[in-house]
Amino acid sequence: MIIIGLIGLLSILSFWAYDYYVKRVKVGQYIREDAPYHHKSKQGTPTAGGIIFSLCIVALSLVINYLQPLPLYSLFIVLTLGSLGIGFYDDLMKILNKRNLGLRARDKLFLQLLISTVAWFILYMNNQYFIDKFGCGFTTLIFADKSIDLGWFYLIFLFVFFSGTTNATNLTDGLDGLLASVSLSTFLAFVTIFLIDPVLFSSNIIYLLLGIICFISIFLYYNFPKAKIFMGDAGSMTIGSLFVYFCIVSKTEPYFLFLGYIYFLVALSVILQVLYFKFTNGKRLFNITPLHHHFELMGYNEKAILLRFNLVNSIFIFVGLFLWLYKFIRGGI
Repeated sequence: MIIIGLIGLLSILSFWAYDYYVKRVKVGQYIREDAPYHHKSKQGTPTAGGIIFSLCIVALSLVINYLQPLPLYSLFIVLTLGSLGIGFYDDLMKILNKRNLGLRARDKLFLQLLISTVAWFILYMNNQYFIDKFGCGFTTLIFADKSIDLGWFYLIFLFVFFSGTTNATNLTDGLDGLLASVSLSTFLAFVTIFLIDPVLFSSNIIYLLLGIICFISIFLYYNFPKAKIFMGDAGSMTIGSLFVYFCIVSKTEPYFLFLGYIYFLVALSVILQVLYFKFTNGKRLFNITPLHHHFELMGYNEKAILLRFNLVNSIFIFVGLFLWLYKFIRGGI
């Protein structure tokens, strides 16, 4: 806990220094042209601040893994640093090009495919971990008392899961404090899972989760009540990759539909908007996407949207945890 505190203090000083430096060199966020009108006032706000808590998380993981090895730590590094790299490059392109467009979607998906492939090989080489822990290989998905072995199709699933989750968390990062606040609930859900399941219980991974919660809480507190530093793709995509890692090592991939419901909902709104636009020759299903911007144009302020999104996310997390606990209830805890 002392290590978490020291790195947390370093993160606070880093946020302050980053904010000060970026404002001096006059480099900040560029707001999309069709964004709600009041977002124009956020133009120039320092961005890519998520790189600070992301690096703090990596630093903490290195210390924890040195003291007591984390499960599949190479997977953690590949997913986290890979997403951080893609996100930071995306932020950098937006800054250099002076517009709210960075990497093209196909380039981002290609890089995510490479990371997913490397991750699959790591899982393949460490399949014994899953056999020892869960009595099945890494390609098997488990939900309640049902399971299905995807075999080689797990590579496709992993790519969809990884790219979908990181892009969904990226899309959710559209209002001050939205992604950071809903993510805290999801990370707390993983703390519950690793605490309750005797097969998964590990003090080092719980310390890592508590550290992640600490660093994101510091970021949220620093930006309250109005964002001083935007998280940017560097932070939002890293958060998504962390969810993927904890789902894989705990074999809870199907449950993420509930534990990360709000990210799924936000991403789904964008997909439906695009499909509806194409099939109706230019008509729109929503005023604007992602979904939180649609509610802004309906007249809800940011705080009202944050409250409702967090409430809905918490309800689905409770549902997901109940479904996950079913195996203990069925077997008798």
